[in-house]
Amino acid sequence: MTRETLLAAVTERLRDFDATRDPQSVLEPGALAEADALMDSRADPVSDWEVLRAVGLLHWDRYLALPEDQGPEELEQAVELLSPVYRTVPDDVPEQIKVLLNKVTAWHNHAVDLLEEADTQDRAAIEEAISLLQSAVEHTVTTDPRRAGYLSTLCTALADLHANTGDLTVLSQAVRVGWEAVAAGKETEADNATLARYLSRYGQTLHVWHERTDDVKALEAAISTLREAVKKSSSEERSGFGFALGSALQAWHERVEDPEALKEAIDLGRKELAETGPGHPLRWSSLGSLAGGLLLWYKRTGDPATLEEAVGFYRDAVKETPLGHKGHEANLAALGIALRVRYDATGDLTTLDDAIDALREAVAVTPVGAPLNPGFLTGLSNALRVRYERIPDEATIEEALRASRKAVAEVSPGDSRRAGILANLGGALITQHEQTGASGPLTEAITVLKQAMEETPEGSPYRGIVLSGVGMAQQARYQCTGDVSALEEAVQASRKAVEATPAKPPHPDRAKLLANLGSVLNAQQRQAGSGNNAAREEAVKVLREAAGVIAAPPSIRLGAARDWGRLEAVAGHWEEAAEGLAIAVGLLPRVAARHLQRSDQEHQLTRFPGLASDAAAAALQCDRVEQAVELLEQGRGILLSQALESRSDLTGLHDCDSELAAEFDQIRAALDDDLYTASLRTDDLGSLPKGVADRRYELARQWDLLIQQIRNRPEPELQRFLLAPGLDELLPAAQEGPIITVNVSAYRSDAIILTPQGVQVVPLPDLTPEAVVEQVEKFLTAVETARQKHKDATERVESTLGWLWDALAEPVLTHLGLTASHVPTQAWPRIWWSPTGLLNFLPLHAAGHHDLLRQTAPPTVLDRAISSYTSTVDALQNARRKEDQDQELETDRTWSVEQHEHTTRQLVVAMPHTPGQSDLPGAEEEAQIITHRFPKAEVLLAAQATRDRVLAALRNCSWSHFACHAYSDMASPSNSHLLLHGAPLTIVDVSRLQADGSALAFLSACSTFRGGAAIPDEAVHLATAFQLAGYQHVVATMWPVLDQTSARVANKIYAELDATDTLEPDAGEAAFAVHAAVRELRANAPGDPLQWAPYVHAGP
Repeated sequence: MTRETLLAAVTERLRDFDATRDPQSVLEPGALAEADALMDSRADPVSDWEVLRAVGLLHWDRYLALPEDQGPEELEQAVELLSPVYRTVPDDVPEQIKVLLNKVTAWHNHAVDLLEEADTQDRAAIEEAISLLQSAVEHTVTTDPRRAGYLSTLCTALADLHANTGDLTVLSQAVRVGWEAVAAGKETEADNATLARYLSRYGQTLHVWHERTDDVKALEAAISTLREAVKKSSSEERSGFGFALGSALQAWHERVEDPEALKEAIDLGRKELAETGPGHPLRWSSLGSLAGGLLLWYKRTGDPATLEEAVGFYRDAVKETPLGHKGHEANLAALGIALRVRYDATGDLTTLDDAIDALREAVAVTPVGAPLNPGFLTGLSNALRVRYERIPDEATIEEALRASRKAVAEVSPGDSRRAGILANLGGALITQHEQTGASGPLTEAITVLKQAMEETPEGSPYRGIVLSGVGMAQQARYQCTGDVSALEEAVQASRKAVEATPAKPPHPDRAKLLANLGSVLNAQQRQAGSGNNAAREEAVKVLREAAGVIAAPPSIRLGAARDWGRLEAVAGHWEEAAEGLAIAVGLLPRVAARHLQRSDQEHQLTRFPGLASDAAAAALQCDRVEQAVELLEQGRGILLSQALESRSDLTGLHDCDSELAAEFDQIRAALDDDLYTASLRTDDLGSLPKGVADRRYELARQWDLLIQQIRNRPEPELQRFLLAPGLDELLPAAQEGPIITVNVSAYRSDAIILTPQGVQVVPLPDLTPEAVVEQVEKFLTAVETARQKHKDATERVESTLGWLWDALAEPVLTHLGLTASHVPTQAWPRIWWSPTGLLNFLPLHAAGHHDLLRQTAPPTVLDRAISSYTSTVDALQNARRKEDQDQELETDRTWSVEQHEHTTRQLVVAMPHTPGQSDLPGAEEEAQIITHRFPKAEVLLAAQATRDRVLAALRNCSWSHFACHAYSDMASPSNSHLLLHGAPLTIVDVSRLQADGSALAFLSACSTFRGGAAIPDEAVHLATAFQLAGYQHVVATMWPVLDQTSARVANKIYAELDATDTLEPDAGEAAFAVHAAVRELRANAPGDPLQWAPYVHAGP
């Protein structure tokens, strides 16, 4: 039969039922046969609404005619057939069907409203939305185009429920429903834009499934699906889909180390960000996605500029994410993790505290039980643990452990992250054990890490981390118990950790895992003795590899290079030792980077004591004297070198390019200002105010780029701009006398003497590190107890001075030909001491047996040469350049003897009384001595000597004299200061002065030449601060001095300086004046070196 005949037959049945309500007209078997034949005869399978209407109404009438329990299938058929009719000719559809169809749409719309309002925070609202959507799907026929949309929204709702509960079963349902939505959309020929939305939701759900299960195939499917979504999307919606694809590509790179995928993700992220300008509702997601890609790129390359870009984008993402939106806590946590990464790279404590703040906030706004929360808690625990390692505080490690235990409790069984979260708890427990020595945390750590191992399959991205944790725990057990089997387990686990971590390209964690393996192998070699060459050779191999991972944090690379070098030194492999130690020294400036606040720099340097000395000693073992000199210059006085760089003379640069010179001056001024501001505003925990650290990072980046730009200029004189000087540039510093760098190392100790003709090396076999430590401890105890036990202290000091002569000074002076006492008719020979390490605390200038002064050639330094001190050769050269510049200015002046009067501007600061300190009556006497000799000197006495007035006066004087108390902080030397009326005058205050042309600073206060015990090679003390400010000569003290003695010394020194034949008092004679004053004091009390030996001269 034809379509028309069949349509007429079915229509007749409908009329008959409507007229008679006789069920047989629609229920008899022939009715369905006619309906099926009519469907097969449609002119158009989709749009022949007349046929769809007739057959749909037939099923509707059958639904009405059948008993209630037999009708639902007929109703479903009716709805499916009449839905397209309703959209075309709504009046031809029964009212009840209209209501049902409208109700399904209403269910869906209400569910969408619930999801948008609830986000992921309101579980009840999400569950209600799911119920509505499930009803909508059940009441929508498979051919209804709306069904795909309802399924897709249901996929989103189920994913939101998983985000609230962490239930993997729910997430599995979301994946299935998402796939059904895409299939339904394709079957009903949804337009590209609509299908793109279905694909994107499904792809994102697959990505989440991978994150929770480590299902790599799911991630592959996610990327494929999201690519299709981007391809089909409209230009208006493409940004959101691109964000999802970028995130999946980042995950792929993390899982399989695919840098091309990461490059694509970053390129996509930059494109997405450009398309979502300010005010765009999805800009926050574009910012976060791009930041994530850049952070991964930094981990792969180690490029600090990329890390800073990532941090900046994360900060912007946090600002632009609406409060209460589920993306807000994710971006907060991501920012915290990025800042933690920055801390690992730099040691910047402010950055670490910013990371903790962000992670705490992320945890605070995330619902308990949400699947993201365990990750946030783990990130917080990690950051807190690292802070505890830096500044041990019980409250910090307890908070870290609480966060970690909570993360373990909340992560779902079967979640692929669980092993890593357990490993993090184990790591925190090990840290607590290492700091406290308690055995309980170690026992628990071993149990937790064993559980983590059981839950970590082969190929898991967390396997390396877990194995490394096991290795750390077993090494700690060995150190605690001496159980050799624990050490063997540590080695095996650490090896497997490295094997589980990709080498090409290097995994971001590989350098750290290699360093850990090197540590346990080193322990194994020490335990077994020198015969265990296999352990040593393997340790050297892995440490060398770790040092070469360019993307690793500089501190990890430096530590690995140092340990590699020292292992080779112990074996007597000096070429290899020199190589490793030289690499380590080269990394020191990066570890104590310019952008860090001073306390962070000092902390970083305390981690690597004696490194430059060991490197120089290894170089000397290879007969590389020039390299030894350069390593000692490069590896000591790093903070001073950075400061001197920022004070560099720009005349040459200005002559070549005035714009570059102006830019350089602007950046260095900004860095100096930020450093000073930060020093005034650091909080009690050692952190800078928010924003200051970021600004300093940016300024340091601009500084590095500008220096490179200057060095790239064609002028030869600029191509080594601010580079460390080579030996040929250092030798001229010895024109006025030899510069003696005294190097102490476990490998060998030497005096390395610079002369204009070259370098001479004098071995000092008795100057061992152990002997130096013994003498320094004895000496410092003596000077600190001198007032209570003067006789005992004097004997100890005399003993130390004698030892210094025998072990150090006598061999050096003999080598230099200074074997006889000074002849009064001849000029005094001059020498400059540049000690390393703890020797900085001993008075090399006073070395000798002063009880033998009656001999023809007394065995003392004081009787053979004038001594001065310098932290490095370059620092001396810098002071000498300033002196030469000032002398050139002086020769340009015209003088008249008849009109002569002193033009040197003197400042005297005297504090006879300081609250909380002993009175100094001699301070006022010193002021009178100076004003008697220099009547125009400006005097700030007692209450006049405020910090602000002193700073103002220092800017306008060329000589300054301080008679006051001083505080020398050996633990944090940058905290050292002069005590004035009210606020103290700090090292930072003095260092930032621009006092170029100033000639002499006389610091007549206690211990102004004493630096930090942990970083003695940095010469962080008040004398150096005045040199940095521009003073060419500084007179200072190595330990506490007597008030009455200081006045006598001052009188003698100023008398000598004003007794020259020049028209002006000559600061250039400061070294001679100090020497004369000390010898005069010694003549009066030769048996009391505590009185006369502390005074020193620093400068040219």
